[in-house]
Amino acid sequence: MAGPRLREVLGRVLRIQRLSVQGARLEAKGVVVEVRPCQRKPRCGVCGRPAPGYDASPGRLWRHLALGQTIFWLHYAPRRVHCREHGVRVERVPWAAHDSRDPPVHGGNAHFGYRRSRRGRPPRPRTDLKP
Repeated sequence: MAGPRLREVLGRVLRIQRLSVQGARLEAKGVVVEVRPCQRKPRCGVCGRPAPGYDASPGRLWRHLALGQTIFWLHYAPRRVHCREHGVRVERVPWAAHDSRDPPVHGGNAHFGYRRSRRGRPPRPRTDLKP
């Protein structure tokens, strides 16, 4: 019985809609996953409208959630598009907000983990704060 392919497993682990996993490699900084948006036509990063491609920018890395102690990095070379309204912009990608380095998934900052106290326990909630 054949199991799921690596691309299917990574797609489920990353939990990002409209994302196509192309491959992965293990590096010192973590798992680098080659991805691309599922849409064929690039879209303006500001307004989201389809726009003709202008050229491709160099590959970028976006930090994704960590699985245990392993950090996942999304690698993609976003295209630049020529939007009628906004001019030349970087295309919209489903895993990040425009001009950001980290994907806004699971509450935005959840991938940085929660702060721990000196003894290794999560801090107690403060009860002296008034709403």
